[in-house]
Amino acid sequence: MDSLQVTSVSQGVRLGVRVHPRSARQAVAGIQEGNLKIYLTAPPAEGAANQGLIKFLAEILQIAPSRLSIISGRRSRSKLVEIKGLNVREVLHRLQL
Repeated sequence: MDSLQVTSVSQGVRLGVRVHPRSARQAVAGIQEGNLKIYLTAPPAEGAANQGLIKFLAEILQIAPSRLSIISGRRSRSKLVEIKGLNVREVLHRLQL
């Protein structure tokens, strides 16, 4: 089984996310090649999937959406997300991984 690659940075952590937009449900579907695999109901058009990802991750991590940002991959299914104010252990615990 793959393990999630979470990297510490000065203000929090970064993790890779593989997004599957326009799914029937929103869910964390495990880990794929070190990235968190997430199904989103939002379509990939006009940034809706990016906004949906931020909102969904904020709910799971129990933090404000303003503490999350997409560092790279805005136009790709593979994204790098920065989470401010949490450490690696907290993120893994809140994701229940």
